[in-house]
Amino acid sequence: MIKKHRGRNEGSIHQRSNGSWRAQVYQSGKRVSKDFHNKTDALTWIRAVQRDIDQGYLIRKGSITVGEYCLVGWKAVDFPCEQRPPINIQV
Repeated sequence: MIKKHRGRNEGSIHQRSNGSWRAQVYQSGKRVSKDFHNKTDALTWIRAVQRDIDQGYLIRKGSITVGEYCLVGWKAVDFPCEQRPPINIQV
């Protein structure tokens, strides 16, 4: 038998009046949604977002502030330290 609805905390997919599909997921009481041209893409997005939520990533729509990027994004990137040779300026 085919399951006709998704379970709790699995997100939702519905067709809009213009024919596009909207996928929605909830994280920490906030809804994140995205529109797609077909249902398959919406389902793929929901699965990817749910996987990210399960791994502990914060899913947000919109942009983040510079302070948030410095606290979260920049520290997560591991850049090797480079030592530049001293510059000798002769006058």
